[in-house]
Amino acid sequence: MQDITKNEFFRNNPQDRLMDQKEVADMLRISTKTLEYWRWKDIGPKFFKIGRMVRYRMSDVIVYIQGEEVGAFN
Repeated sequence: MQDITKNEFFRNNPQDRLMDQKEVADMLRISTKTLEYWRWKDIGPKFFKIGRMVRYRMSDVIVYIQGEEVGAFN
C-alpha cells in the first residue's frame, strides 16, 4: 500500500477535510456563538471532539446545508 501525506489525502478528498468552528460559522454565515448554541441544543451539522477541540467534516456540513433546502414542489 502506498503511503500518502495528509495534504495529498485532503487534496484528493476535499470533502473529508476537517473544519474548525470559525470556518463552519463563516461558511454558514452565522456567528460562532450560534454554532455553539446549536451544539448545546443538538441541532446543526454533525461534529466531533478531539480532546477539547470541536471539528466538523466538510461533507457533514454540506449534508446539513442540503437538508435545510426549502422550495416549491411542482
